[in-house]
Amino acid sequence: MFVEVAFPIPLHQTFHYLAPNGTGAAVAVGQRVVAPFGRSKSVGYVVRLTERSPVKAMKPLVKILDPVPLIGLDGVELARWLADRYGCTWGEALACVLPRNLRPTREGGLTPLRRPRVCGDPGLDSRFRGNDVAMYSGSDPKPTLSTQQEAICREIIEAASRREAAVFLLHGVTDSGKTEIYFRLFTQVLSQGRQAIFLVPEIALTPQFIERTHLRFGTEVVGVWHSHLSAGDRSRTWARVAHGAIQLMVGARSAVFAPFPALGAIVVDEEHEPTYKQEEKPRYHAREAAIERTRRAGAVTILGSATPSVESYWKAQTGAYRLLELPSRVDELAFPAVHIVDRRAEGPVSRQPVFSPPLRQALEDRLAHGGQVILFINRRGFAPFVVCRGCGWSARCPSCGVTLVWHLDTKAPAGEEGVLRCHWCPHRQELPEACPQCRNPKLRLRGIGTQRVERELRAQFPTATVARLDRDAAKSRKVYRQVYEDVKSGRCQVLIGTQMVSKGLDFPRVTLVGVIDADTALYLPDFRAAERTFQLVTQVAGRAGRSPRGGEVIVQTAAPDHYALVAAARHDYRTFYDQEIELRRTLGYPPFRRLVNVLVRGARESPVTEETERLAQGLKGALEQSGRDPAGWAVLGPVPAAHARIRKEHRWQVVLKADDNAVTHALAYLRTVRPSSDVKIAIDVDPQDLL
Repeated sequence: MFVEVAFPIPLHQTFHYLAPNGTGAAVAVGQRVVAPFGRSKSVGYVVRLTERSPVKAMKPLVKILDPVPLIGLDGVELARWLADRYGCTWGEALACVLPRNLRPTREGGLTPLRRPRVCGDPGLDSRFRGNDVAMYSGSDPKPTLSTQQEAICREIIEAASRREAAVFLLHGVTDSGKTEIYFRLFTQVLSQGRQAIFLVPEIALTPQFIERTHLRFGTEVVGVWHSHLSAGDRSRTWARVAHGAIQLMVGARSAVFAPFPALGAIVVDEEHEPTYKQEEKPRYHAREAAIERTRRAGAVTILGSATPSVESYWKAQTGAYRLLELPSRVDELAFPAVHIVDRRAEGPVSRQPVFSPPLRQALEDRLAHGGQVILFINRRGFAPFVVCRGCGWSARCPSCGVTLVWHLDTKAPAGEEGVLRCHWCPHRQELPEACPQCRNPKLRLRGIGTQRVERELRAQFPTATVARLDRDAAKSRKVYRQVYEDVKSGRCQVLIGTQMVSKGLDFPRVTLVGVIDADTALYLPDFRAAERTFQLVTQVAGRAGRSPRGGEVIVQTAAPDHYALVAAARHDYRTFYDQEIELRRTLGYPPFRRLVNVLVRGARESPVTEETERLAQGLKGALEQSGRDPAGWAVLGPVPAAHARIRKEHRWQVVLKADDNAVTHALAYLRTVRPSSDVKIAIDVDPQDLL
């Protein structure tokens, strides 16, 4: 018996070895093994057993790491699909589906994957027996469904009961009751003896989801999975899945690979979020992986969002997904009133106060009457850049070429001392006393970050209790949890933050949301800039008015007439979509064409530019030889990347716009490319941004 092994390396082939003792009895598909590879030994994954092999001289496996398979054949085949779609190798995909740091647990090791007990078995938790779709236990109050929610639940649950591979796009405005629909589906699926996965964009930012899930279903059957788990916690969670103890997994994107043998449903909450796309190999999108996995399992997928991605909504419009809509908030609560403040009338940007007169007045009113406030600015630090008033010099990172951000040192006396930091590498430096170019001492801090908003707020409202949430302030889940509890209890009156505050938060006392600068992402050189802006403003605006107290949103901008902001102010997704989809159609961007971004980087620029030019010409040649209609594809570039130098490496890129067939031919060519030792190549299929 011969064993076919895939290694997590950038080599598009598998390798054959002899099974131990010449028999396949001790080895199975889905196990990790140690095998000789080159001059060393490497860990690989068993993908196939065969009685024939074209290899004449084979070496035996060194060791079998797992006594039993850690994933089934379906997991191995899902990894094959990931490799084909996203241009990585089978082994690299398997390293993602089956984490390499799993280790035996104290309870006696990882056990074979098996189907859990069917409903009615004595060992199955009684709350999931039977077929009552309204079944409920726990201390979480069970809301009464609206007529719209009931109709949606009925349609989804019927598909789940038929074991139908269906994809639903649940477009529900903020606070419309989407989570309760998810829970009703989970209850039905678990009552059938099947399992479910609940994907959230960032596990650290969703304590309310985890709380509610635990209250509804119990901590004993709910697992939590994300990339920051220790090796021990990861192994214990995986073992509990294998034992059938965990039946509902809540987690970030990698939870989509939880090895459930009888999967019944996957929910992708906030499906539009870019965090569902992994930025390193394999560069998969969890939404697409969820859809493929449920298709193979005969399970349902729910994609939920108040601001669906343009691609998902287009697929719902064209029939690829089934569209379900919740246009009203629960209990018929009114949407918050949104006011756009035109900052152009306030003079030069450098002289504008952080808070426009309307926002300052609203702050005074809410703080005087006991309301809570969220202030949103999608930039951390104090000032995004430092410039010289004399010659225009700006402080830039010597390794990356990007502008340095001024960060206050909150521990320094009076909070006035700080440092210039790069947000792309660890570089830090002191602020120079004078311009290094013209020696002018008049250096100015420009732009607004979360620290500046916090300082201005404390100066103008010294009695207010304030918290800040960004990647600098919330470096651990413990800090985020404390801020969340402070806001929830009312101890914190004003919460300042980046996109961390735009999702996963439900605070009924919040009656005012202020968007300090709605333009930070609006003019980025990326075709999704308008979509991202619309989504962020709509989502953060949805944090207000979640109680009969009502709410107000004030959006400060220098582009008050931009269609993304006008639509967000009206809570009007469809108007935004109609304008955006026509632009995409005209320019040939997704969903009308797929994209492949090929990024070449290296320490010296000449090898990078040469390799990028070779890639561009090779792509064109491969597509021309394939006979693909030139109208179905276009190769853009080579050009310097938007961030042309990061961590002392030059970066150039080639972007392919193409239909599905042309993408397949392009990936086939790219698999044959062997770059020189001077450069590295990253292939990103269906990228979430081009920066």
